[in-house]
Amino acid sequence: MAYIYDFSVPFDNNPSEIDLRIIKINTKTSGVFKNINSDEAYCDTISIIKASLKRSHFESIKAIFNNEVLFAN
Repeated sequence: MAYIYDFSVPFDNNPSEIDLRIIKINTKTSGVFKNINSDEAYCDTISIIKASLKRSHFESIKAIFNNEVLFAN
């Protein structure tokens, strides 16, 4: 509700809502996820991609699609 006091804050451009919208679009187009493993994998992948884009780590996005290890244990 910060936009009530500060008019420079947009009231309809919440980044977290925008990030969650992609999951809602996926469930609308396909109906539902097939099983719990596929939705967890989808959410993990989207989370890594979105965080990498926000932080401008384009190398990690390339690594995802090249099936490389991102984080070592």
